Amino acid sequence: MTDALGGIEDLKAKLPDATVSPAGQGGTLVILGSEPDAGDIPAGNDLPLYGKLARVLEPMLQVPEVVHMRDKNNIASRELQKAWYRRFLTPHKDTIEVNRARQPSAVDPADSTPDEDLPF
Repeated sequence: MTDALGGIEDLKAKLPDATVSPAGQGGTLVILGSEPDAGDIPAGNDLPLYGKLARVLEPMLQVPEVVHMRDKNNIASRELQKAWYRRFLTPHKDTIEVNRARQPSAVDPADSTPDEDLPF
């Protein structure tokens, strides 16, 4: 995969704010900061380094054919799943919509989706 993306030096050039280094068996390790960042979209932290990495990796992105994500009505949703896999590639408005769709309804507990049904 590293070679398909242009090699380690090309990845370093495309991701100057990240640490990119070789890993075992021809792999590549990419570190996007000194510690994990959960982000906070309402506060303006839409994880810009994650977005840069997502754009670099986009040619390799494959959304699974099997739909695992469900909407608030518990109906399998290919669009919701596609939005989730592309969440760092799209404007954060789309990410907010994905998050809203995943939130259980305050009115009907049957609208909630158990975590074990989600692919993450």
